[in-house]
Amino acid sequence: MHCDQGWQLDSLRFELDWVFGSHPTLQSWPPARNQLGWAPGAQLPKTLSALDAPWYVIAENSELGGDEQQIIDAFTRYTWAVDQWDLSLMDEIFAEDLYTDISPFGPLRSKREFLSTLLLFRTGRPYLHHAMGATEVIVDGDSAQLQVYRLVPYGATPELLERNIFGAIYDCTLQRKDGSWQFKSIKFTEGQLFEIPTA
Repeated sequence: MHCDQGWQLDSLRFELDWVFGSHPTLQSWPPARNQLGWAPGAQLPKTLSALDAPWYVIAENSELGGDEQQIIDAFTRYTWAVDQWDLSLMDEIFAEDLYTDISPFGPLRSKREFLSTLLLFRTGRPYLHHAMGATEVIVDGDSAQLQVYRLVPYGATPELLERNIFGAIYDCTLQRKDGSWQFKSIKFTEGQLFEIPTA
């Protein structure tokens, strides 16, 4: 839409095809590789996090934004780092005594234990993705709680495409340390599909 400041986005739709792609444009795309390592004719990744991650290529904003924006940015950084397997992005957003309870790992009780487990889990899984939905942030001084809903693969029908249907929840606690937000705990619960009604 056009306003006094110029053109601005009025709405944005993200459509994800989980398996082979239902959109005609995507049907010609090669399937994602399911093994690590180089092979003749291998399709190179289009994004190389060490060079292309937004936190590297976008100039740092001197205005950090509010606490909610910083907290969601930290979570986005975490999901990008897992999906692109860029450990360097995760170091400063986790407290040393981080506690996580994420399927299938179960309880882990330090940043080192969590990152080491992720490293083993990531081997043989050259592609992962996080498709996130609604978020809720509650800030109390230098502590905060974050809840994020995650989309998971399910048999979508045309009637369901416009509905907010999720299958997992992240419950996180954070602390502010030296002016930046760090995760103290992350709990990931995956289960039955549920719907968040639109406002």
